[in-house]
Amino acid sequence: MNTVNPENIDWSTLLGRSPEPLDPSAWPHLSGRRVLVTGAGGSIGSALAKAVLACGAGQVVLLECGEQALYRIEGDLADLGLASCAISILGSVTDEWLLQDVFDRFCPSIVFHAAAFKHVSLMEAHPLSALENNTVGTYLVARAAARFGAERFITVSTDKAVGPAGIMGASKHLAELVVGSFARSRTKMNVVRLGNVLGSEGSVAPRFVRQILHGGPVTITHAETTRYFFTLDETVVLILAASGLDDPGVIVIPRETEPLNVGILAKFLIDQLGAKSRDIAIQYTGLRPGEKMTEDMCSAQEQQNVVERDGYRLVWNPGLSVDDTERMIEGLRAALRQRDPDQLLQLVQRFVPEYHPSETVQSLCLNPRPR
Repeated sequence: MNTVNPENIDWSTLLGRSPEPLDPSAWPHLSGRRVLVTGAGGSIGSALAKAVLACGAGQVVLLECGEQALYRIEGDLADLGLASCAISILGSVTDEWLLQDVFDRFCPSIVFHAAAFKHVSLMEAHPLSALENNTVGTYLVARAAARFGAERFITVSTDKAVGPAGIMGASKHLAELVVGSFARSRTKMNVVRLGNVLGSEGSVAPRFVRQILHGGPVTITHAETTRYFFTLDETVVLILAASGLDDPGVIVIPRETEPLNVGILAKFLIDQLGAKSRDIAIQYTGLRPGEKMTEDMCSAQEQQNVVERDGYRLVWNPGLSVDDTERMIEGLRAALRQRDPDQLLQLVQRFVPEYHPSETVQSLCLNPRPR
């Protein structure tokens, strides 16, 4: 059986569109600048690191908490002859003293915050980690960017932040509100809200490929499950576009596309592997805690504040006040220190009232860790 790497698949036949190639001359604001990428060893972070250097950035600072992931992006840049343009930092975005040191030493002009915990079902079992990394971590990086005078800060979010059904989506919803609260800082801050990025580590596509290569079955939650799919190249172009906007505080989302049935993706990948794999079965397993049948790129309230641009849309969301953000973060950090999931959940529901925790998350609150 042939081996297919999702990063090398021509997704245009599946999506019905061809991504625009990266045009380095389109992003002159990156030229000669020092850029910080958090989550630099992940799929999106590593693609961003390569792209900003291709666009003429003077240096990229790679912040990554995973040793192997950091080693991998270091090797990729070395293979491209770009090792001298990169500085590697092994550490977490939740380490505020590390962040202070990084910003103090390197003074990045542009910050791409791609570090996040993304897997829905895994985060349902680890809600404290989701909130610490995704919400508090975003706050700490955004605060450092503002304090040390970065020109631009772009955070990567997800459509799961819209009407979140899972704690991962709720943590990213809170992260969006956090960034919105910094809208009046001198640092121009924006959010890029993505769907399912094909070929990325958070995408379902690599799992489908692994299942196909092992002879199946391919497991799908439900026959009617749909998702918005975007290629990694499309994602990078959108994030770079957001970094050049003069509209601080807005959420940037891809241009209007139709959601795709996940079963169609599975059949496409089965077909890509050749005739021998076409007998592979598709098995429906049911929605897992925190998952939804469909996702939305923006909420009904946000639809009233959408402006079309060439290739993307801008969404104005008021976010939280600075005072509310400080109180929320202080409460989250206190609950995290005490390892108190019940207190954390109360805070989340206060600021994201549309979120209703799954039985999995509720069970953690009903049976807290003994003190």
